[in-house]
Parts: sequence; C-alpha cells; structure tokens
Amino acid sequence: MLDSLQIANLPIAWILAALAGLLIFLVGGAAAAGAMLPEKHKTTRAARYRKRAADLFAIVAGPSDWRPEVRKYELLPPANGRPRFRETSARDGAMIYEVVESRPPRRLVTRIADDSLAFGGSWTFELLGDAEYTELRITEDGEIHNVLYRFLARFVFGHATSIERYLKALGKKVGEDVKVQA
Repeated sequence: MLDSLQIANLPIAWILAALAGLLIFLVGGAAAAGAMLPEKHKTTRAARYRKRAADLFAIVAGPSDWRPEVRKYELLPPANGRPRFRETSARDGAMIYEVVESRPPRRLVTRIADDSLAFGGSWTFELLGDAEYTELRITEDGEIHNVLYRFLARFVFGHATSIERYLKALGKKVGEDVKVQA
C-alpha cells in the first residue's frame, strides 16, 4: 500500500496516465453497456388538468415558446404535406419536428424530422376526459442511435424526463400544479 510520501514521489505523468486510463475504462464500459441496450424505447406519462380538451389541444398544438427550455419557436414550410416547426433550446440546439397526425381535440402526433441526430422518434399526445378534467397522456416512441447517449438516457437522465418536464410546464402555463403519473 502506498502512503502519502510515496504518492508524492510518483511522477505526475504516471498519475495522469492512470486517471486517463480510468476515464477510458469508464467511458468504454458505459458504451459497451449502451450497446447492449435496445435502440428503441417506449415511455408514457400523464397528468390531469382542470381544462377542456379543446383548450389544452390548442396550447399543445400551438407555439411551444411557453416551455422554459424553448428559446425560439419557428413555423416552417410544410414538407410532403406535413406541417413543420423548429424549436431551439439551450440543451438540444435547434430541432425540426413534423406533425404526423392531428385530430383536434383528442390526438396529436409529432416526430423529430432530422434523421442525422443521435436520437429520434415521435410523441403521441392523447387528450382524454370530460368537461371538468382532461388527462393528457404523452407516449414517446424513441430511438437512440449513439450507444453512449443510450446508456446515459437509460441510467442517468431517464427516458421520461422530457415528458415529465413538458407536463409540469404545461401545468404552469395553465396555472396548475400537476402530478405526473406513470
């Protein structure tokens, strides 16, 4: 066992090499674990609001600049007959989405329209309820191509984090404190 005097006498290059080796081992292990995880995942979360489905649908289908992480929202020209928009956030940068399906006030499906990203997929918004409450259920059908990001999404961030943030931000938008349900 090395004591502090012996450690002080080790060449600094050896210590740096050991730290670099440890970092490579950790990143390599995370990438190997990520490679064993499935590329695709499905996650659903829901919250209830004291709003009519039509009122919530108008917010969900409209500009998303009410969300704290969205710095800029832009409508884009349609592609293949599908409406498109771009959201810019500090965390993810600019991402283009397309509306795959829109059936007001009950269902909206959007998809990331950039296949060059390390991740992709769609969100299905389902609005269920009566005149007093509406439950908004969001299902993410996601795919993560990058194995390291796949590991981080599964074990560090969680697949449902973005949906949970969205549902809570919508609650703030409509003046409610909501509980997210799995």
